[in-house]
Amino acid sequence: MDKAYLAWLTVRKENFGTGFEGYLVGNVTTEDEAITRLVGLGMGIWDAIYRLHKHSYAHRKQLEKVIRGESSSVSAIEEWAAIFGAELARQRAQLLHNPEGQAFRSETKRRVEFLPAIEYQVDSTSQVRQSYVLPKTTQLNNPKKIVGGFTDREQLAVLTVQEIGKFGHPLLRAAMQVSHL
Repeated sequence: MDKAYLAWLTVRKENFGTGFEGYLVGNVTTEDEAITRLVGLGMGIWDAIYRLHKHSYAHRKQLEKVIRGESSSVSAIEEWAAIFGAELARQRAQLLHNPEGQAFRSETKRRVEFLPAIEYQVDSTSQVRQSYVLPKTTQLNNPKKIVGGFTDREQLAVLTVQEIGKFGHPLLRAAMQVSHL
């Protein structure tokens, strides 16, 4: 899980801060087009949530609070992890018809292949600290911002594509597996 997450972070830190940019390679030609696609991806996620939970405003609000970092509802975290996994599967399936995207993905995997694994330490206050190494780039830790005159719904979509990747974190995935044993 570490290498897949490090690859995700590498893409996330080099571009618009989402991690989904690698799936746009070969499909977009401008930054504006990439931003439009990323906003559309987030809006599609929320459209699916609204369809699935059309009679439960409270549940939709809980999902929103979790993606905003305002809550840590276990059931909402599990749902976000499932949504993230489903979206990644959808994006990977589309790569089958995109040689440029496949090459980008292979190159990203190659760049992280020999990096050390993520290290975790528990400090004296029981906080888990992590340290990891990402490949060196000129843009590292300085992703471009997705800015524009977005509606509230579009702003939530942008936040969603920027934050949903945290539900793929190796510790979170391991904790969810252990909790379901």
